[in-house]
Amino acid sequence: MAAILVIDEDADCLAFVRDALMDQGHEVVTFHAADATDRALAEQPFDVALLEVLMQAREGVETILALKQRWPARPVIAMSGGGKRVSAHTALTIAQAIGAQAVLMKPFSASDLLHTVAQVMAPVSGPEAARAGRSPPPSG
Repeated sequence: MAAILVIDEDADCLAFVRDALMDQGHEVVTFHAADATDRALAEQPFDVALLEVLMQAREGVETILALKQRWPARPVIAMSGGGKRVSAHTALTIAQAIGAQAVLMKPFSASDLLHTVAQVMAPVSGPEAARAGRSPPPSG
């Protein structure tokens, strides 16, 4: 199973995502808001990151850029329910343009969450691996 980093300002969303992922055997580390992102990046190894794109303290766009700069091959899943000035669709489109491999529009189901995590964790080989900056799993 995977080590998954989850960052969001919404405590209910953090709990929902944590519980759904832990029920599937994943190791989950949650951080409330992006203020903790630098600490999370320094302290927590992870296989996949899930984060809210629109946060008060530090926008998720900045966080995605930081994640992709430090670990370009690690998958990022952007989440959003929209904000006062930006729709969820716009926020998630921007997130994908800067490196998020997948997006989840809030509210989403546990099934949608688990499917998306499995999708970004699936081994990639051939030309897709080169474009994604990921190596195929070792054979044998």
